[in-house]
Amino acid sequence: YSVIGRVLPVTMERIGQLYGVATFQKQVRKILADELLLMFKAFPALIIDHVSDITEYTGSLRNMMDGKEHYFVHIIWIIGEYAASHYDERCSTEILVKYHESLECVAYELSMVLQSSSAAKQGGANMTRLMSVLMTALAKVASRCQDLIPRVLLCLTKIVKQHAESQVDRASRQVMLSRASELVNILKMPSLAATILSAMSEDFATARKQSLEGDREIALLLQTATSLVQQIGRA
Repeated sequence: YSVIGRVLPVTMERIGQLYGVATFQKQVRKILADELLLMFKAFPALIIDHVSDITEYTGSLRNMMDGKEHYFVHIIWIIGEYAASHYDERCSTEILVKYHESLECVAYELSMVLQSSSAAKQGGANMTRLMSVLMTALAKVASRCQDLIPRVLLCLTKIVKQHAESQVDRASRQVMLSRASELVNILKMPSLAATILSAMSEDFATARKQSLEGDREIALLLQTATSLVQQIGRA
């Protein structure tokens, strides 16, 4: 564990400093991104012991540019998955708040970037994918610290309003807005939110391959939660 703990911050630093050959950079970054998932799966305590390194890394969208997209998205997913007391009892409210603040800043920054027509055209697919993972991670963190739910609801609501007519292609925008709306409805049921969102903890390596079966299961789960909220509202 101590060796892995020393390797993690080094990989975050060096992933943007690879030898300048495009094919080499692409292959190494893919390996590092995939190994990152395995590291945290084997040692979830890394999310607690390296909170400063992780929040510093995720605090800037520059770390997802220039071919580093997959690594950055994996870090965001890891926060949503492993920042939880059932993985490590040291995961306190203070730590959850730190991760929330980092994710929230990135979400607002990314939302602004996506409103730019040039950015939306150049990296729209990667950015909307990141936004979907970001929103889910925010919702998961909030479900474990209910004092954060109002702030996350506000954040998700703003994202929906900002991108109702954004420059992102229609299909990607619809996926992003649907995910935001469904997460809002889940968080409106605080007593059930953690359970529902935990069920969305599919293996990200598999999810990255866009398994249709997995996508349908998540969609069904979210639609069920949305339906429950609507029924409660009419009662």
